[in-house]
Amino acid sequence: MKRFLSILVFCASVGVSAQEEEPGHMHGPDGRHIVAPHASGGAQQFILSHHDMRIEGPDGRVIIGCTVDSTIYKTGDPKAIVHTERNAYEPENEVYGSHMTYKEPGEYVLSQAVTLPDGKKTSFEFPVYVPAIAGGATEAEHAHGPNYPLIIGGVVGGFLLLFGIYRLGQKNARVGGAALLVLAVAGGASFSQFAWAQEDEKGHMHGADGRHIVAPDAAKASGPMLKAYPAPNQGDSAEKTVDGIKFVLSIENEEMTPDPALVAIGTEKAKLIGLKVAPVQFSATGGGLQTTGRVSANPNGVVIVNARAAGRVISLGALPGTSVRRGQALAVIESPELAEAQSAYRRSIAEISQAQASVKIAQSGIGASQTRLSVAQRSLDRQKQLAATGAFASPSVEAARSVVSTTEAELAAAQTNVQALEVRVAQLEQGVASGVVPRRELDVARAELQTARSNLADSQRQLTLAREALTRELAISAKGLRNAKEVESAQAEVDLARSALVSSRNGLLQAQADLTRAQSVIRIARDQIALLGGSPGGGNRVTISAPISGEVKSRTASVGQTVSTGEPLFDLLNAEVVWVLSDVFEVDVPKVRIGQRVEVVADALSGRTYAGEVAFVHNEVDESTRTTKVRVVVDNPGERLKQNMFVRVQIGTGSGGQILVPTSAVQTTGGVSVVYVEEMPGTYRRTVVQLGGALGDRTVIKSGLERGKKVVTDGAYQLSAIAVGG
Repeated sequence: MKRFLSILVFCASVGVSAQEEEPGHMHGPDGRHIVAPHASGGAQQFILSHHDMRIEGPDGRVIIGCTVDSTIYKTGDPKAIVHTERNAYEPENEVYGSHMTYKEPGEYVLSQAVTLPDGKKTSFEFPVYVPAIAGGATEAEHAHGPNYPLIIGGVVGGFLLLFGIYRLGQKNARVGGAALLVLAVAGGASFSQFAWAQEDEKGHMHGADGRHIVAPDAAKASGPMLKAYPAPNQGDSAEKTVDGIKFVLSIENEEMTPDPALVAIGTEKAKLIGLKVAPVQFSATGGGLQTTGRVSANPNGVVIVNARAAGRVISLGALPGTSVRRGQALAVIESPELAEAQSAYRRSIAEISQAQASVKIAQSGIGASQTRLSVAQRSLDRQKQLAATGAFASPSVEAARSVVSTTEAELAAAQTNVQALEVRVAQLEQGVASGVVPRRELDVARAELQTARSNLADSQRQLTLAREALTRELAISAKGLRNAKEVESAQAEVDLARSALVSSRNGLLQAQADLTRAQSVIRIARDQIALLGGSPGGGNRVTISAPISGEVKSRTASVGQTVSTGEPLFDLLNAEVVWVLSDVFEVDVPKVRIGQRVEVVADALSGRTYAGEVAFVHNEVDESTRTTKVRVVVDNPGERLKQNMFVRVQIGTGSGGQILVPTSAVQTTGGVSVVYVEEMPGTYRRTVVQLGGALGDRTVIKSGLERGKKVVTDGAYQLSAIAVGG
């Protein structure tokens, strides 16, 4: 059956290749062009003409960063376009290059549209001469157009193929299906010749490594070995100067030979057969021990969430088995402890306000006392000077009496002020008790009352001193000791001012101590609130949040339940890292070391592979199984590995790593295993490889394949059939 399929593939491949024209090309490692062979099987040579445009400024230096678009058409008929391409800059040659294979001799026009780096646009044309080959094929023989005999033959052959596939498919469904796909490719290619015959030739593109690559689905069948020249005398260069910019065109004609290892089917046909590619994978384990294991939870990922404060649970935000994010609310608790801390915080705020007001009053009193002392000291000095000159006269008694009268008036005023403030404080206390007056206003009134009472005491002392002064004045006047009496009076005033200053300073110290105490109390209250999970000035509800992202394994609390501080509410599990417990035979234990890389394959997850490393090797051998437990720590992105899931374990005891490809990418025929490496979309290289063992849905490649490549997976069987047919 496979022999018959090969015949079918060969016939289909002939049909496909008959429609293709110029073969695609690419650059090999040595800089030479590589061309995929025709499905027709011949390594037929052809000429690839390189149109290289060098752009020089007025200073003779090459201008880079230009955009160059090329259009080639028959001379005299601008609508007869045979090629369009955006030139690629080739830094090694300092040119902007395009590529073209000419099918017919004659004269052509190469039209260039150039955008300079400064945005300025210009366009110009070069003639291109393609001389006929002596004794070669005529233009009519190579004119573009549908191949009607081939199309009719393809239709007839298609019916015959369908009948063979029908009989074959009854015996082998897989082979029959593959043949149908190949037939679809061949038939689609035959009927699309009408479109391809009129399609403009596409230019080259850049591959992943920066090399020039011609798109394989733009390939054309080789015609005569026609060469192109920029001058009628077959010179190799021509130049034009536009606005001081020199444009130099050179054409290099390169003979191309297709590479037999390449299979070029084009992007459209690749889509038609459902072809897919996948990158080559590299495993750092480098082979080693293979065993089985069981997934276990990582204890380091288990977190118990406790109640931060005692109280009643009023809401719960997660159920066992659900996933939560870090910071997500899990529970809300009404806490009397938090309510008390909030109350203490508010009281502390009021005490701080009162203490700050007392400090301001004390500072003001110090200033007044210092002023009073300064005035009294100056008065004493003056009195001493007057006493020394004998300037005091009998009116001193009257002056003393005046002082007594004035002091009595001041005392009466102070008494009235105290009585008024006492009435105001009483009113404010009632207002605060009823909640209509702010506490701060009452605190200020009390401070004013305290100051008024202090002033009243000063006035009483002043009156006492004034009366004593009057008594002394009368005695002095009677004894003629008036001068001594004036000095004594001034000295007493100084003493009184000093006493008032000391009192004011003591009051400031006390007020500052009260402020410090209130600030300490509010810090303690704020810390207590934070410890309970509240915010200063907020309510009495505590929100319990998830400390990690993970799965809720259990929940021990219920709505309405009263919990104590530290009581467990939830168990969370973060399974982004899990353990795998594996059994290793005692003879292999010496090969296992902590830190070795491990690959874990989960067949339950379609053979998905996870990376890990050996974390612990037990020091005990099981007597019945003669194995030792090995613990592997495995990264589990997406947390798809579940507890107690069975997995296959490969512990890397070798070195150098290994290449892995999907098993579907390997095609084995006649004892030779090959993979198809993507050179560019639509073009693939048949590569012989040496196989190793299997790891899940992947196969180890011992040799023949490098890292960084892409191989065909889906559609590899069909591609192999097309390659055999070619």
